[in-house]
Amino acid sequence: MAISNHRVMRAFRVADFFLWNVDHFAGDSITNLKMQKLCYFAQARCLAHHGYPLFSERIEAWAHGPVVPALYFRFRKYKWMGIDPTDAKPIRGLSEVQSAVLAGVWEKFSPKSARELENLTHSHAPWKDVYGDRKWGRACTDAITHEAIKSFYEKRLDAC
Repeated sequence: MAISNHRVMRAFRVADFFLWNVDHFAGDSITNLKMQKLCYFAQARCLAHHGYPLFSERIEAWAHGPVVPALYFRFRKYKWMGIDPTDAKPIRGLSEVQSAVLAGVWEKFSPKSARELENLTHSHAPWKDVYGDRKWGRACTDAITHEAIKSFYEKRLDAC
């Protein structure tokens, strides 16, 4: 698919999609940690399957895995608690590719816990190569590039 036909989203819209899909009435929720991993896997899926990014914001290799800093700061007030569903804005105008990518990530990864997703990202090269041999917990704000994500996941399409 040609990149010229692709509209890059904002990570905030990706997060809103996931928040709209949570069954809050059943008591389900998404923490900031889990949101970060869902957004990372959405970016990975779009890069691996379609060759271009889903959203424009930078992803960094933080101690707890890949993080979109802009999203972290949007949701940090919730700390380790579930994000308030009223913090989401309605999602309209998604392309077929965007809808398919987001729905696929939701189906595959939403049943997993935040910790399971963190451990999964820690086992994958894009995060490991950037975080490197730092002592766990050390600060890192280095970017995980689109190229690194695409290169790793296009060889492992089932991993995203």
